[in-house]
Amino acid sequence: MKIQCRLDYFFISKQLKDYVKECKILPNIYSDHSSVTLSVSLNESELPREPGFWKVNNSLLSDSNYVELLTFKIPFFVKKA
Repeated sequence: MKIQCRLDYFFISKQLKDYVKECKILPNIYSDHSSVTLSVSLNESELPREPGFWKVNNSLLSDSNYVELLTFKIPFFVKKA
């Protein structure tokens, strides 16, 4: 007897459910679980922002590729702010 259970799903808050555009379950050849995709359409001006906690991962600063990429992207982030 083979027992199967569905483990492939997303949990989202009630506040986000109206922003879900599409949710699909796709076959995955690399695993015994299906891939689950969730498309969400968010308008930043409509969503309330709450204070959050952010902590830098210091080990990234020793990665020269990361530092180079971040140095290149900083002007873009400053423009967007």
